[in-house]
Amino acid sequence: MRRSILWLAILATACGGEGVQGEGPGSGDETQQAAQLLPSRTQPEGLDFLLFGVDEQDVRLSDFRGQPVILSFFYRSCPDANMCPMLLSKLQEVAKGVGEKAPETEVIAISFDPKNDTPENLAIFSQSKDLKFRVLTGHPDDIAVIARDKFGITYEEKAPALFDHNMKTFVIDENGELVQTFPGSRWEPSDIVRVAEKLTAGE
Repeated sequence: MRRSILWLAILATACGGEGVQGEGPGSGDETQQAAQLLPSRTQPEGLDFLLFGVDEQDVRLSDFRGQPVILSFFYRSCPDANMCPMLLSKLQEVAKGVGEKAPETEVIAISFDPKNDTPENLAIFSQSKDLKFRVLTGHPDDIAVIARDKFGITYEEKAPALFDHNMKTFVIDENGELVQTFPGSRWEPSDIVRVAEKLTAGE
C-alpha cells in the first residue's frame, strides 16, 4: 500500500488583484454569472472536500488516498509578488522536486476567490504559467466550509478582489490525519520535498 501525505499550504495575507487580460475581477456580471454556474454541494466529513477542476469535473481530496498530496489556497489575481505569487512559485518548485524524489505526490491549489477564479479563468492561468499542479475552484459557500471550517483559515474580501487572510501549510498523512503545520510562507520547497520523501519511505 502506497504511503500518502497531504500537504495543505493555505495561503492567507492581504492581496489585491487584477483580472485575466482585458477583464478585471468584479467588473461586469460575466464573471459572477460564470461562478454561479458551479453548484454548491454538501461537503464530506473530516478534511475531505468536493470541488471542481478546470474541466469542471469533480475532484475530491479522497480521490488521492494512497498517494502524497500537496494542497494550497490562493487567488489568481494577487498583485503582491511576496504573497500569492511567491507561494505559487514555491509550490511549482515543490511539484518539480517531488516529481523527482516522491513522484506519486499530487500538488493542488484551491482558489478562495471563486467569483473571479472560474474554471475557464483558472485554465487560462494554469496554461499561461505552465503550472505543474492542479488548480481547483467551486461555489463560494463550499470554499468557505473547506477553508474556514475544516482548516481554520480566515479570509475576507475588503474590496473587489482584495483579500485579508492568514496563511498556514498543513501536512496530512495517508489516513487523513493532520501531522504537521507550517505557518506563513517562509518555508523552503526543499523542506516539503524532504518531509515528503521521509513519509513516502515510511519513516
